[in-house]
Amino acid sequence: MLFVKNNDDVVYVNHYSGLLEVEGKGVLGPAETDVWPVSDANWGSEFNTLSVQEGITGLAEGYLDAFPNIGCLILGRTVESVALTPAVQKRLRKYKVLIRGEYDSYAETFAKELGLKFLQSDIHLADDDDEVHHEHDIITLRFHPDGSADIHYDCYTPGSSAGSFGGGEVVREIPRDFYVGCDVESFAANFPEKLREQLLANEMLGRFLEAANRRHEAKKRRAEKTNGSPEEIRLELRDEEWPLESIDHDREIVRAIVTDDDGWFYFVRAERDDHFGKATLIETSGGGVEPGEDLETAIRRELKEELGADVDIVCKIGVVSDYYNLIRRHNINNYFLCRAKSFGETHLTDQEIEDYHLRTLKLRYDDALDEYKKRSDTRIGRLIANREIPILLRAKELLDDGKRMNGSRQSDRSGS
Repeated sequence: MLFVKNNDDVVYVNHYSGLLEVEGKGVLGPAETDVWPVSDANWGSEFNTLSVQEGITGLAEGYLDAFPNIGCLILGRTVESVALTPAVQKRLRKYKVLIRGEYDSYAETFAKELGLKFLQSDIHLADDDDEVHHEHDIITLRFHPDGSADIHYDCYTPGSSAGSFGGGEVVREIPRDFYVGCDVESFAANFPEKLREQLLANEMLGRFLEAANRRHEAKKRRAEKTNGSPEEIRLELRDEEWPLESIDHDREIVRAIVTDDDGWFYFVRAERDDHFGKATLIETSGGGVEPGEDLETAIRRELKEELGADVDIVCKIGVVSDYYNLIRRHNINNYFLCRAKSFGETHLTDQEIEDYHLRTLKLRYDDALDEYKKRSDTRIGRLIANREIPILLRAKELLDDGKRMNGSRQSDRSGS
């Protein structure tokens, strides 16, 4: 354990696996990183996961600077604020730090604000003591970034010599949608009766099951609404610019035609000079789908990062399958039509800034079409235009159809 020199209310627990837990109360600031019995000022750099336990209400600016190598930040339910220095904010985004916490908590809000991935925290379910076999089991419901979940049993048993201990672990896989229609009572029915009381009293488990089912129902309602959505287009395109040798990987991508209430369209302008050649390009905003991420979450994240846009998703336009023979890649492009609600700060990666010089391009519809045609003077520009002009045309049709439907509804109301 590590103790804070000037705050007896805060203590750190080193799990010697890269995980560091901090326990205490109140808001933690830089002063709470001055600990003993270590003397190295960079002691926090050895940890890749920081878990902020319940009781702590916030992290002040400068606190997270002491932990430069974390790839995962776990925020307890009592945390209500996290202040970041510009350097730490940039680092969290650059390295795509995973934020974990409970559904509907500040942790989830914090992740969305930064455009980072959020994952439900693991849930300690119960402890099981087997006196006959002198065994103690710690049972945990674990969630993984790829969307899977399992029940983990961490077993401790006395060793063969005095004072030593052995044990092991057992993992029981469970369905990804195990929570659907499940309450604490039915969940507890899957475990031995002696654990029932602990499981029924598990408040974190109850909160998760309630929130997960609420989200499932909302997703189902959205899917039912899309039954009346316009038919999605499907395009299969070949790369006629570079010779085909082989394709060795696929990339799932999300992209969006973004408009606003004033009729503007938003794209990104890239200026690149790489293996595709020197080119100035217009392209829809978007990028790769991360493991365990659904398409709608991915497009919201990408638009927040590249355009600084908070959007409503109007509908899915369709899927364009195309190829980049030069890098042996098959692209699966999922296109959405989105309406911008507001714009804020962009969160571009160093590569997007330094190598691609990415910036927002705001155009009228006709000007956007002209820009795609103008930028078809390079091989990569032609590949992009072949893929995106049909999508832009379809987006315009959908927007015009929507205007006609709204006009018809207004006429009906005025006539009645």
